[in-house]
Amino acid sequence: MTPDPSTPDTSTSTSPVPSHTSSRAPFIALVVALAGTGGTAALWLAPRPALPAELPPLVVPAHDAESTLAQLGALGRSAPADDDETESRRHALYRAFGVAEVHPSGTPAEAHEREDALEQLAAEEATRGTLDAIRARDVERTVAALRERGGDDERLGEVGALPDLLVRYGAVIEGRRVAPPIVVHALAWARWNGVHRRELTEGMDDTMLRAYHGWLVYYGPAEGTDLRSGALVEYVRVGGLRGLETEGYLRLGRGDPGGAQLAFEAAYEATGNVRLRNHALALGLAELDREDPRPDPGS
Repeated sequence: MTPDPSTPDTSTSTSPVPSHTSSRAPFIALVVALAGTGGTAALWLAPRPALPAELPPLVVPAHDAESTLAQLGALGRSAPADDDETESRRHALYRAFGVAEVHPSGTPAEAHEREDALEQLAAEEATRGTLDAIRARDVERTVAALRERGGDDERLGEVGALPDLLVRYGAVIEGRRVAPPIVVHALAWARWNGVHRRELTEGMDDTMLRAYHGWLVYYGPAEGTDLRSGALVEYVRVGGLRGLETEGYLRLGRGDPGGAQLAFEAAYEATGNVRLRNHALALGLAELDREDPRPDPGS
């Protein structure tokens, strides 16, 4: 039977939509989604002045710190026995030094003689290859004594003035240790070297150096800007991160916003982090306001 051309052909009502039409819907949805995401990204990437707020944190990987402390313990266990003649004399003088740091006694000449002897004995230990082990053992003893209470000479001989140093450098606040253990060990290590007139960082591995210099940079006394700048150079040298950004904060701290702007710009160029670019922009705009203050609308 021939279909009547005047009658609509309802057989097509269940046919699928042509393929070119069906593919456009998801395509349009994708374009809209990308446009929305791009718009948000564009807003985020656009220069938006933001004044620097706080220094980045010190980062010393836990695995590296644990490895260094384990090596320190093993090294200390290889030190000569306490009754070794040279070590016995050196350790007695070292303990006397610690007590005198807290309770000065004797004459300046006696103190100077003790310091000379400690320097000489440390040199002898270095010559016979035992200095690293003895230093490690003393540092372990010092950190253990820090956990104890009391002001007896036995404890003071091990810790000396280190507790005051830890407070000064923000490692201990209101009697509570806030610094990581590796930082406390590093500061104790530096004190030991100073007592024996050695270079403060002598014998530290890179992890301990990062902890030592990094803590001075990020948490050292606010007035010690030269110390902190010098520590930053060493911190970066041994693998510390975000050096240029930190330089920007340090320059701000010593009243050098122009230098801080340059540091943040360099940090942005090195990392592509737009937050750093925005810090530089904010500092630049603040400098323009200082150079060309706007007139008072009420005048």
